[in-house]
Amino acid sequence: MATGLAVQGLGTGAMVLLPEDGGLALLLLTSGAMGFGHVLTVVSFITAMTSGLRDDEQGVAGGLSQLPQFLGAIGTACLAAIVTARTKALAATAGPLAEGAVAPQVVISRCMVRSSCVAAGRSNSSG
Repeated sequence: MATGLAVQGLGTGAMVLLPEDGGLALLLLTSGAMGFGHVLTVVSFITAMTSGLRDDEQGVAGGLSQLPQFLGAIGTACLAAIVTARTKALAATAGPLAEGAVAPQVVISRCMVRSSCVAAGRSNSSG
């Protein structure tokens, strides 16, 4: 489980290096590392959690352990929709960004991705 969390953490940390424009290869690499680390963590967590249960109880326990992750994903999607709508509304009233400035939605999106990854890692390890 520690290996999975380390890989996921490295992938998340490497997202800081993502450029504002382009960088598809780095995005795919960091997302792949995060996904691989997440899978390693979840599999080891579910295995450890259900190993002492009877066969007829393992499905329910495994499903309940994944519930916080799915609810968190729905919450993150809702927050992203709200942020996007608000940013578009504010952008319509504001002037253009200065040369080299980072758009607010980019900063907010990066923060949301990082916080959701940290929350997903914590919910998987705190079962």
